[in-house]
Amino acid sequence: MIEIMQGLSENVIAVSVSGEVTGEDYKNVLIPAVEDKIKKYGKVLILYHMDKELE
Repeated sequence: MIEIMQGLSENVIAVSVSGEVTGEDYKNVLIPAVEDKIKKYGKVLILYHMDKELE
């Protein structure tokens, strides 16, 4: 699962990944968030937190 974390600077995408991460998670959660931020800011910073139980 991929979750977008809130509360950071506008040009930062922070994600937390845990459990089973699928292609659908990237397609439906991460890619749209990245594309939106790039459209608004030109480039973005990404913080990627991986849980110990990541599959």
